[in-house]
Amino acid sequence: MAGILTSERFVGRYGERLRGALAEAGLEAEVITVPPDPDARLSDEQCERIDLAYYSSDLIAGPLARSFFSALHRA
Repeated sequence: MAGILTSERFVGRYGERLRGALAEAGLEAEVITVPPDPDARLSDEQCERIDLAYYSSDLIAGPLARSFFSALHRA
């Protein structure tokens, strides 16, 4: 199972579509979201499960960008 890193906002808006597209393609994925606190970081265990990431528009130059890239760096 692949781990996908993205934002809670993206999952809130497009989570059903994402899950539908994955199911249609016969794929399984764990959606891992950036913590809502800009100073929080994902655990090492969570980072180890990240296989791909989607840098959604709400993350671009936003307060959660540092958490997002910290997780990618540790993945």
